[in-house]
This record gives sequence, structure tokens and C-alpha cells, in this order.
Amino acid sequence: MSEIEEAINRMKKVHLIITGPDGSVARSNIDLKSEVNKYIYNIGELIDKARNIVRDVDPSNDMTLLRFTLRKHDIIIAPGKNFRIIIIQETNKDATTEEKS
Repeated sequence: MSEIEEAINRMKKVHLIITGPDGSVARSNIDLKSEVNKYIYNIGELIDKARNIVRDVDPSNDMTLLRFTLRKHDIIIAPGKNFRIIIIQETNKDATTEEKS
């Protein structure tokens, strides 16, 4: 498989949510509205807490990107002043392999 085909296949595993400043969905490629709402609600709280921690450490600083890896997903959040971009990407890790080791 060529590098281009591999990149395209990886992009098929990426879910994208773009929200407005009030948390309303501007764009999403996730079909289930309940899944989108679950991410928006929970990630909204996480962003607020992470921003507060960054500002507690250095009041002149602000968080521009938050990334964390879960067993099955990588989640990348870019909070802007007027929007939030949330990217959910499947990892290549096999959870059953990790549990056995």
C-alpha cells in the first residue's frame, strides 16, 4: 500500500467536531448526535479545568492544545476564542495485546 493510501485510511478513522463558543455544534462527521453531545459536554469541562491549571502555573500563559491518549483513541482538542476543534482518532494499539503483557 502506498503512503498516500495509508494516510487516507488513517483519515477515515478520524472523527471531527467543531463547536461554537457556546458549545453548539458547527460541524461534525459523527453520525450519532448523542455521541457528539457526550464529547462536547465532557470535553468542555476538561478544557475549563486544564485552562485553569495552566493559568495557575503561569497567569500570562493560556492553553492552545490538549492531547491525551486513551486505550482506543487519541483525543486532540484545540480551544479557540470563538470555537473548539475536537479530533478523535482511533489508535493502532490492540487493547487485548496490552492487557496480556
